[in-house]
Amino acid sequence: MKPPNHKYLFFTESHSYLFFSLQRYFKCILNLKLNPFSQTDLLTSTALLIYQEEKENPELLKILSNHKNIKIILLGFDNNCTINLLDFTNLKNNFTLKLSEDSSSTTQLFTEDELKEKLKNFFHTHGEDSLLEKLNWVKYYLSNGPRLLQQNEISLSDYKEKFFKTGKQYWNSFVGQVNQYEIYFQILGLKVEIDEVISLQDQFAQFVVVLENYPQHSGVHINEPLIKKNIDLLKIIEQILIKIKKDLNIGVSGFQNPGSRR
Repeated sequence: MKPPNHKYLFFTESHSYLFFSLQRYFKCILNLKLNPFSQTDLLTSTALLIYQEEKENPELLKILSNHKNIKIILLGFDNNCTINLLDFTNLKNNFTLKLSEDSSSTTQLFTEDELKEKLKNFFHTHGEDSLLEKLNWVKYYLSNGPRLLQQNEISLSDYKEKFFKTGKQYWNSFVGQVNQYEIYFQILGLKVEIDEVISLQDQFAQFVVVLENYPQHSGVHINEPLIKKNIDLLKIIEQILIKIKKDLNIGVSGFQNPGSRR
């Protein structure tokens, strides 16, 4: 067993009762000190204890994505956890065994299959339009709107209400979805890919601001090269996401031509 000066941390935001019970157990039964989580202590800790119901806490996921070598002990009330707190007969031995393991012996918060399932949801289960269909709608509305307005084929009100407003709604939905799932890409080892997607999003967002003010003076002249340059950013995003789907064996479906759906 490790000496008592090793730091054991427990992460919780809404289960303080469980922390206090574990803290007493550590002190009275294991002769160890269990501390509440703090990022300051994290780098010198021996283990981070996490309650199963909080393993999808956004703050926790962000912390773990930036600290790959944390020793995790997942606590819960079934055998899917590192330690089943209801296994009273073996509880002390289980804690002793897990806490004494080398700190390099890390436990993954999610299995690879769990992460892949989450990314399936990322691509497929968000309303009528899949993630990549939303991106296609963004391309359709935010490229054709300014073109048609310049060609006097639509009115300014139609541009704002039927093209820009609709395109921005699809864009905001797409960005929100990417941001929500960013952490799972990082945990799965796709940090480079998702960072590139977000960088491209940030670049395209500047174009969205220009389109929102169009045709009022914005200091930027919207022309065909500018439209193409920014739509190409979305095409690169699409290519990255399609490759991720293929690499994860999630599957790549064909996309309808947006122009044929209205």
